[in-house]
Parts: sequence; C-alpha cells; structure tokens
Amino acid sequence: MTARAAGDKRRRTAVVHLVRRSNGIEPFDAFFTSYGRFEAGLVLLFKGYEDPGHVAPYLERAPDQAPRWMHVPDTGLDLTAYLVAAGKLGHERLCFLNSFSEIRAPGWLQLLDSALADHGNGAAGASGSWASHLSYDLFQLGWRGRYARMLGSRRAVRGSLQELSGGYASSGGRYWLLTLANAVRYLPTMVPFPAAHLRTNAFPATARCSGRCASDAWGRSARRTGSKAGGTA
Repeated sequence: MTARAAGDKRRRTAVVHLVRRSNGIEPFDAFFTSYGRFEAGLVLLFKGYEDPGHVAPYLERAPDQAPRWMHVPDTGLDLTAYLVAAGKLGHERLCFLNSFSEIRAPGWLQLLDSALADHGNGAAGASGSWASHLSYDLFQLGWRGRYARMLGSRRAVRGSLQELSGGYASSGGRYWLLTLANAVRYLPTMVPFPAAHLRTNAFPATARCSGRCASDAWGRSARRTGSKAGGTA
C-alpha cells in the first residue's frame, strides 16, 4: 500500500477509543503507548468526564497526535457511547476500541478494515464469542445443559470467575437471588449457548451500520447474551 493510499484509508476510517473516567488513566497510558507505535489519527471518546478540564491530562499525553475528542455521559453500555460518536463523525467507517484495548501488531487497522470489504459486511470484530449469560445463570441454578457438560463443577467455575474479577460475589443469598431473577427476566428473549456475537473490545463498522443498524444489533445481542444495563469499558 502506498503512503497516499494509507493516508486515504486513515481519513476514511475513524479510530474511536473509549476513555471511561472510572477506569483511571492507566488503561489509557497502556493503550496510547501501543497505538502510537503503529497508527496516526484518533478520536477520543470521553465517558463520564463532566468537567472538560478533567480531559487535559489525557490530551497532554498525545500532543503529536492532536486527537479529536468528544464527551458522553457515563450512562448505558459501551455501545451507547459508540452510537453517539457514530452520529457525529462523518467518516465512511468507524473502528471502535474499548478502554482496555492494546495494539499488538502493525497493520492491525488494515486487517480489521479489510474484513468489511468481504461480502458486504457491515461490521467485523477482533474477537467474538458464543457465550450466553442465560446458559450460565441456568447452569449455576442447576440446569443440566451444555454448560454443565462442558464446565463441570459450578463451585469451581464461580471460584475462577471470582479470582479473575478480583472480588466477584459468587455466593450468599443475594448472589442466588440475583442469578434467579436474571434468568427469569431474560428467559423469554435470550438465546442459550451457542449465542454467536461480536465482542465490543475492538470492532470496525461502516457508518451506515453504526448509525442505522447498531441499535437494532445491540438489542438482539442483549437478548441473546443477557447483557445487563450499566456502564462498561
């Protein structure tokens, strides 16, 4: 690819990085260190920064990039913020990266961007999942489904999740009541495992898909995976 072609691609595709205030500045430092090695051109999507002065330390870390930035309140999920950005940016394509993304390879944007050229795709992803919160909740409640056959001990799985999350409540009456309530609430609309979906840690999408279709896609994803309301990375 020529330098001119690469520049055209960067102008066509906006890289939107979600920066959530509750995460602190460390994830941003890790992301920006990795990003600066490979690409130029960036949109910082600040989530939950009520005072514009609070973003100054982040912008000071990126003087050479001179990134464009915008603010959204810390409500809803990461896709909520992405939909706002999609409505304000005029690029043909958007590549969304969450707060904890780190770039590992040169040419990463071209690889993701090229996936949209195949078969008229509206969105692609760096990773995906077949996981289902519905199946997990039912598994923890004793349902002998696919998760039970694959994962085995419910107690061991809860312990592993607690260790990975650094304190995830995995026992006690409140945990079981919430698990039961979630299963009952989402049972009519969610799809059990395998619930194929893109993960939102890093994904490109066309502006048309982002602006017109993403809200519908998010609704289907929430029903299929049992994603819960509240802010995410």
